[in-house]
Amino acid sequence: MIRISGLTRRLAPAACGAVVVLFPGRAESAAGQPALFATALQALDTLDLLGVRPVAGVGYGLAEITGLTWAGCIPAAEAARLVAQCGQVLRACACGPAAMARITADAEVTRTLSAPGRLYIAAQEGPRTHVLAGAVAGIREMARRAAVLGVAVEVLDGGKGSSPMHSPAMAKCAAPLRSVFAGTSFAPPRRRLFSTVTGRLVTPQDDLARMLAAQVTRPVLFGQAMAQAAEAADLIVTAGPDAGLAARAAECGGVPAVAIPAAVPAGHRAATDLRTLTQAIAALFTAGALTDLTPFLAASRACVSGGTVSRETLASRTVPRMRDAEPPAPPAGQAGGGAGGKTPARSVN
Repeated sequence: MIRISGLTRRLAPAACGAVVVLFPGRAESAAGQPALFATALQALDTLDLLGVRPVAGVGYGLAEITGLTWAGCIPAAEAARLVAQCGQVLRACACGPAAMARITADAEVTRTLSAPGRLYIAAQEGPRTHVLAGAVAGIREMARRAAVLGVAVEVLDGGKGSSPMHSPAMAKCAAPLRSVFAGTSFAPPRRRLFSTVTGRLVTPQDDLARMLAAQVTRPVLFGQAMAQAAEAADLIVTAGPDAGLAARAAECGGVPAVAIPAAVPAGHRAATDLRTLTQAIAALFTAGALTDLTPFLAASRACVSGGTVSRETLASRTVPRMRDAEPPAPPAGQAGGGAGGKTPARSVN
């Protein structure tokens, strides 16, 4: 068993630390979003147990629904329904055969490579990372030309019936998605959430139903939203395991990123989850976001057993508590947040 209490002796916390929570999503498919949603809620519960209150949040693509749950705009049960129905609509509207690919290139090179195959930029994940969507033949031709230029390409597997998500090619899905969100009543945000649809802070004036429906035809402005959310942050935490997205978030935000694991069933050996939790606690403590380990250590006997993190303890609540929510988000013109400006990035080892 890893001795969590040892962290208090080996690490010296920073003066203070601001955390941004990132809700993972998939650019290439909506198929796995229900599972990602459930995992994110459990990861939020882990943060809640540790007493960590993120100052801002970002939801990648359809995970913006998860972000709105965290921000207090919709209950978790309603969000789960929306996530499931979105998946049904997108599967019914599949525009296959289509494909998506992530390329390591700046915007200019990305546009050059996408032009011949009539591909769309489906996601802007950083200054040198973009996702392209379009016909399978177009993606193959782009990959061939990219190889000649020495540009790295990762073809994304969206599963059977793949569609060119987050592009104009999905226009026929817009109306059905608007119907999904039309009956939902959204409360004003109680926490600071930065939208990957608009690339800015969500405000009480935003038409959230229209915004969510529009994302299927618009690129994911992840880099833009992440950079703004992390302006005054010391650490980014991903609500669930996604090492690739965490790395891209760190590049966009200029601060370290670490994953917060979800709980796993008691009795199921998951040393990886425990190791991830230990690393997250170390990162939070080093960043100054976690200065008192007492709440965690007091429950460690129940939480950690045989190398596992107990679902019964860490996930005893299915909805993240809203009593500690931040005040209503400021107007869009004050999106920078944080009085002290950006804290220099620190490496977390």
